[in-house]
This record gives sequence, C-alpha cells and structure tokens, in this order.
Amino acid sequence: MQDTKKMLILITGITGMVGKACASAALKAGHAVRGLGRNPDRLDESIAGKLEGFQKATGIYDLNALDLAVQGVDAVVCAYTPETEVIMEGQLLLLRAAQRHGVKVYDPCLLCKSASSNMLQIFHANSWNYDWTKQKLGDHELYDEYVSFMNHVRLSSSIKPIYMFTGAIMEWVFCSPRDNFFDRETKTVSYFGKGDEKWIYSTVDDLAAYTIAAVAAPNATEGGVVRVQSFRASPFDIAAAYENARGTKASTHCLGSVEDVDKLLEESRRTTDPTEYTKYIGLGYVLHTLKGTWEYEAVDCERFKEVKQTSLRQWFKEHPEI
Repeated sequence: MQDTKKMLILITGITGMVGKACASAALKAGHAVRGLGRNPDRLDESIAGKLEGFQKATGIYDLNALDLAVQGVDAVVCAYTPETEVIMEGQLLLLRAAQRHGVKVYDPCLLCKSASSNMLQIFHANSWNYDWTKQKLGDHELYDEYVSFMNHVRLSSSIKPIYMFTGAIMEWVFCSPRDNFFDRETKTVSYFGKGDEKWIYSTVDDLAAYTIAAVAAPNATEGGVVRVQSFRASPFDIAAAYENARGTKASTHCLGSVEDVDKLLEESRRTTDPTEYTKYIGLGYVLHTLKGTWEYEAVDCERFKEVKQTSLRQWFKEHPEI
C-alpha cells in the first residue's frame, strides 16, 4: 500500500518529453507540481494551467533559479535532457540546492519541500535507462556519467537518490533520428543480431507513473534502485505488433551481427573525438543490449501494482503518427 500523502513536487526539465509526462502523472495522482525550465510556453495548457508555479532558468548553472525552485517543495524529480554535462554537473548542482534548502524528497527529477537540515531527503535522479550499475567505466560513454554521479553522491551527500531503470523509452526509440530504428515510410524495423533478442521497453507514460509512485512511497527517503518495464519485445515482435495494430505490413532488415556492431563501435571510438560520442553512441546501446550487459528483472512492477502497464500493441494504437 502506497502513502496517500499529497506532495508538492518540483520537476526540473518539465518542458521535455519525460518532464511533461511526469508532470501529468503527478497531477493525475493529486499532487501539486512546480516546474523548472527555460520557457513555460513549451507546455500545453493542460499542464501549464495546473502548475503551482514555474521557475524560469537560463540553464543548469542558474544557481539563483535552483535555489528559488526548491524552496518549500516535498520532492524533486530531475527530468533534464540526458547529456553528459547535464547528468553530472547539472544534476549535482540541483542536488546541492536541495541540500541547502532542506528538501526532504529528491527524485533526480523531483524535489521535496523544505525541512530541517537533518531531515531525510528524497531525490529522484535522472536515470530511466538500462541497468548501468552492471557495467564498468568505459563500457558506454553516456552511462559512465550516471555511474560517476551515483558514486560521487554516495560519497559526498546525505541525500540518497532514487534511480529508476526502465530499459529503452519507446517514444525515444521511435522518434529519435539518431538510430533510424524504424523507417516510417517503408515500415521497416532495422536491427543487429538475430532479430529475436528481447529488449526491455517502457513507455514514457508508464515511466512517469512509476516515477511518481516511487517518490510518493513510504520508503522514498531511503533511495536506491527501482527496476520496472512496460514490456519486452524483439525486433520481430515489434514488426508483428505493428501489423496487428495497424493492419499494415511491416518488414525487418538485418544490419549485421553482434560482432559487426563491436567492430563498428571500436572503429568509431578510434576515429572520433570523445566529445562527439553522440555520433556513435547508438552502437553502444545495441552492443550491450545484445550482450546482456545491462539485463535486469523488473522486480518493482509488483511493488507498484497500481501502475497499469501499456502493451506493445496498445502503444502502437495510441501513436497513429508512427
């Protein structure tokens, strides 16, 4: 049974994909929501009109905005864009602001209301990934930042963040131009490997519902890792579900083997400046997913049974633009 106490939740990066979804989930659960971002005009009226407040910020280094945003909230959810500078420096500055103002709940995307300095705090960190606690530094450039943040906070802060592992986010996989996983014109799913390997997926709405449930849980101040999912599906499963949901033929296209991915990634790292890792990081996701480096069991779905998981077919039904 979850705690029914209503909270004032700060969502940083509220105008982004995950931020908007978390705001909607929090409002649906009856919580009050405050946003932090650059431009409130990027929010639909369905969210903007219901906010307790919106704190404008010029960027992650706007310390005055951070101090103002965290005051009086019960929880913080950090929904910043997943970029290296933001994950490490931006998130750390947010956490320090939470410490200064005694926020008792911090979800690397949610910030709690002020309390005495010795009160336990809740912080939901920016995560929503595969389980990067299982990798070594150097395995994946972006996930290295998450691992480093977790270790630094463990050694330097009394705040114990919540980290949520969700697998791949469906909306990102199908809408990102980076990896070209799905060709909307030809209805083709491209993949490496055998095509029957199961990937872990979460929809952004399910992810958000789990996030709000986690920060509202009685043990939220203890932090730790939460492992959830919407479903598991292979490239073949995705093509079949698309056909079933739309009545339109979908095809699959193999781009190569696991060994091919490994060679491509090695060559890309050798010939690309590290600061331009986004040019090849998609290969890293593919390689470690196929190898099972980040595999996990979604044990907390049972813990948060109030969240109704979206099926793959249902997701396609709800996204006719795909």
